[in-house]
Formats: sequence, structure tokens, C-alpha cells
Amino acid sequence: MRKLKFIKPEMVTAAFRWEDDVFRIVDICYRRGYEISTNDARAAWEEYSDSLAGCWLTLSNSDEDVFQEVIRFCKEEE
Repeated sequence: MRKLKFIKPEMVTAAFRWEDDVFRIVDICYRRGYEISTNDARAAWEEYSDSLAGCWLTLSNSDEDVFQEVIRFCKEEE
């Protein structure tokens, strides 16, 4: 019997698969006067993606659209 072993894609071995997307979300929020951690940015987008039965949905080309989806899953703190 021969064996098969899954080969992890290079992107999976990185700290986070969609790291560039997370940094873009952080930057989009920053340019609108909001500070958000990378963990919160990732979690907010994961929740948005989950709400549409997706694993990780591709970010829109529109920064405003991305911001509006992220802010739905966040609360403003002092």
C-alpha cells in the first residue's frame, strides 16, 4: 500500500494565510480615524465571511465597502 501525505501550500505555513488582507483592513480603518488590532481585523473579517457562509471572502476593491463590513462587527471604545 502506498501512502499519500498532504503538502501544505507555502501560504499556509506563514503566520496567517491572508496577512496582506488583514494589514489592508488595519490601514483602511486607520485612514478613517480608527485603530484596530490585527487580531480584531482578522476576527471581524472572519465573522463577515462566516455570515455569508464563506471561509475568507476576498476583500472588495472599494476601501469604503471593506470598512463598512468590518465596522458592523466592531464596537467603538474610548
